Amino acid sequence: GAGDSDSDVRVIANTPPTISGATLGPDPASVSDVLVCTASSTDDVDGDAVSMTYEWSVDGLVVGGETSESLDGQLYFTRGQELIVLATPFDGTKEGDPKASDPAIVGNAPPTPPTIYVDPVSPEAGIDDIHCIIDVEGTDPDGDELSYVFSWDADGVPYVHAETDIWPGDTVPADDLSYDEAWDCIVHAFDGTDYSDEAFA
Repeated sequence: GAGDSDSDVRVIANTPPTISGATLGPDPASVSDVLVCTASSTDDVDGDAVSMTYEWSVDGLVVGGETSESLDGQLYFTRGQELIVLATPFDGTKEGDPKASDPAIVGNAPPTPPTIYVDPVSPEAGIDDIHCIIDVEGTDPDGDELSYVFSWDADGVPYVHAETDIWPGDTVPADDLSYDEAWDCIVHAFDGTDYSDEAFA
């Protein structure tokens, strides 16, 4: 015959996901960059899909409302500030333990080059000085005041005796010109720390 029966119930609990770390890039970053957090070695033993939430801090203050993996420098940080992100995995039921990134210090953003032209385009040797003119000045994402560094080549050979009209070195005197030479002006904007790419005319 059958004896008495008994039973018990065990509910298999959800295991929260894990994350091994979080890194920030690019490194170094500037205000021109969008800083992106990359979560590494995300795992969920239940096989659930894992999503991430992010909490950004700038100089220790939490940036409210920003929970995505990226933070735009033009909107949220300036040179010299310290950025940290806290990444938290979520499997649809439970959050795992958050991981903080190493701090990132915002560096200098180099300026953009100016737009330039040479005037006149067809000078006469011994008569016309030639001037390298900044048509549109460069810009600096950090708001630094810019200066400009001029250099000249004559038929590919560096020229070192330029004079000043508006900016130092922006003028080649007429007496230094020879018939059929090709002159190039090269200008870099300088923000006190970094130079821009070259402007060429």
